[in-house]
Amino acid sequence: MSTFDNDLEEFGFDASTVEPTSSFDVIPAGEYNAICSKAEVKKTKDEKGKFISATFQIFDGEFDGRLVFQNITLSNPSDKATEIGKRELSSFCRAINVITPKDTSDLLEKPLVIKVGIEPAKNGYEAKNNVKEFKAYGESSDKPSAPSAKPSSKPSAPAEAKKPWSK
Repeated sequence: MSTFDNDLEEFGFDASTVEPTSSFDVIPAGEYNAICSKAEVKKTKDEKGKFISATFQIFDGEFDGRLVFQNITLSNPSDKATEIGKRELSSFCRAINVITPKDTSDLLEKPLVIKVGIEPAKNGYEAKNNVKEFKAYGESSDKPSAPSAKPSSKPSAPAEAKKPWSK
């Protein structure tokens, strides 16, 4: 017999008042406006290295609210892995104009563009999204389709009073 009461009535839950979770299917590869909504330093499984576990939240378009997860290596027994991680962190920091972060909280809630890729399914795990590149908010690598086409103007940063990613 359970020591917990299985009655949900006391919580007054009504599913019609709460948005259901969204799908965790991969989103198409491409560029998305996002913010880093969570970042924390963690140890690797073997405890020989450290990485930033970052969560990026898309804040507009068809995939508004979707999350993309990315680990950024800080230290690793492999010098190559550490170098790749430092370059990735540099790109992220430059995109949000935080050149010398002192804490992972310095990386949060700043709009940027993430170029999302798809990592194929492997070792029994499903395909997943990852961040291939970080760019300053409003910066895009999309080229005009024809020489006569005008490049789109750089969008302004989100208003401080109402952040698009705040629900």
